[in-house]
Amino acid sequence: RKDYAFTGWDKAFDNITSDLEVTAQYRVTKLTIRAESVTVNKGTGEVTVAVRVLNNPGILTTLLRVDVDDSVLGYKRVAKPAGAYPSLNLTGPGSKITSSPYRFLLDGMELTEADKADGVLFNITFTIKDTSVNGKYEIKLSYEDGDITDESYQALDVNLENGYIIIE
Repeated sequence: RKDYAFTGWDKAFDNITSDLEVTAQYRVTKLTIRAESVTVNKGTGEVTVAVRVLNNPGILTTLLRVDVDDSVLGYKRVAKPAGAYPSLNLTGPGSKITSSPYRFLLDGMELTEADKADGVLFNITFTIKDTSVNGKYEIKLSYEDGDITDESYQALDVNLENGYIIIE
């Protein structure tokens, strides 16, 4: 399968005495950036969403757009977890940006091995507006060709996985 590596079978089949269904198991090998889904209570006031990278070959630059429902969520701040991606600088929207899509830039000059790990690229905190209603709100990620590059400044093909903020 394209963008997947075979990791084995879901069960042993060395002593079969009846019909048996065996399923191949795979892991994704393509670079993936995922917005994690979060469930919060309406009265919480704010919610933090992790944006995670998987199968990271080493990303030197990333310009990622995050689109949310502005009638429900307002951008508050962005932060990298302590120690994460030490060679990369994170720049988020300024306080005057009040509508999505919000743009987040990660960039550096060169990478270390720590910059090639899987993990949380950054955390985005949103305020939950008082006028919001319970529901499932998409966190939509997007980028344009050339916005995400490796340390040779070659464009990377990225699988994006949107997440959700579920307000109960």
